[in-house]
Amino acid sequence: MGALDTVKEPGRMATTATLSKDVIDLFSKKAELLEEQVATLEQENTVLKTENANPKQKIKDFEQQVSGSHPKDELQPEAVQILKLLFNGDSLTVTQITSALGIQKGIVEFHRDALVKQKMISLPMIRTLGRENPYHLLPAGRAYLVDRRLV
Repeated sequence: MGALDTVKEPGRMATTATLSKDVIDLFSKKAELLEEQVATLEQENTVLKTENANPKQKIKDFEQQVSGSHPKDELQPEAVQILKLLFNGDSLTVTQITSALGIQKGIVEFHRDALVKQKMISLPMIRTLGRENPYHLLPAGRAYLVDRRLV
């Protein structure tokens, strides 16, 4: 039986045509579903691209949040409070700073050491023996506050 046999049997040809139409309809429906899935995936891809923009910065920000640290050029809040206290030209001792800010002496000393190291505060040129010496603000400390609009 060959192609000529199909022509000789009209009922069989109609059945084949109906099956072909059904197959085409199924393929059309499947193509529509695939187009919908592609559109959905493209939307999800766009969202993911937006969410993943600059992941290195997001990781750095997250690590800082977790560790409680600040960027290298930023001071901790207590250190900023000390600078603000000294901003008006007052020279104050660690004890006076501790009292004014209500911060533990050890914390004030920690931040004092960091500020001295960064050359933001300093002891006076002439120091008194046997008494606590006051610290004063240096130009770098003043610039830090002014540049960041903290005063």
